[in-house]
Formats: sequence, C-alpha cells, structure tokens
Amino acid sequence: MFAGCAIRETWKPLQGGGGGSFSHFDAERRRWRQMWVDSSGARVDFDGGPAGDKMVLTGHWANVVAKGQDGLIRMTYNKEPGGSIRQHGEQSTDHGLTWATSFDFIYRPRKAGEKKP
Repeated sequence: MFAGCAIRETWKPLQGGGGGSFSHFDAERRRWRQMWVDSSGARVDFDGGPAGDKMVLTGHWANVVAKGQDGLIRMTYNKEPGGSIRQHGEQSTDHGLTWATSFDFIYRPRKAGEKKP
C-alpha cells in the first residue's frame, strides 16, 4: 500500500467500536513507526523494529488502565507455519518491569477466491 512505503489497517471487533493504524518505516531514525487510534479517540504512537526473527513495537498509552493510570503496550509479530502472522500484545503498568498479555491474534492469509467477511 502507498507504493510499498506504508501500511494502513482498519479493524473492527465483534463487539464495540473499531479503529485503525498507519505504519511506515522512518528511514531517518531507521525504525518502524505506527500511529494507532480507536473509536473512543485513544491514540498510541508505537515505534520499534526487528528483534531476531520477530518485529516488536512499543508505545505509551495514556489512561489505558483508568484515568491517570498509563501503561506501556508492546506488540510482537512473528511468522507462523502456513504463512500466518501472530500478533501478541502485552501491557505493563510498572514501566516495563513486568508484562501481562492483553491480546493474542493470528492473521491468516486469505485463500485464492475467498471473499472478504
């Protein structure tokens, strides 16, 4: 997308509002950047890059736990067998000393001729 310079994502969960993200490689900083916004207006700016055979992006999310209680969000992407991608999200409320899983998704490639849901 965008001549291979950026990726735009739109997502909608089964319940509640959705959101989206815009990711690009920042050549000057040699890092990946992602700006994420949800339907409540929450915004997180992530950055990161390859870490071994994975991609790791981390960002600060204001009020993620409750008003005045911020957290760090870490998203790790890795390839799975069959061409799938796992996106594992973790949250830390102690400045990265400990992490707890907040989501764990598997993205599977659409089969030829398969319609969008």
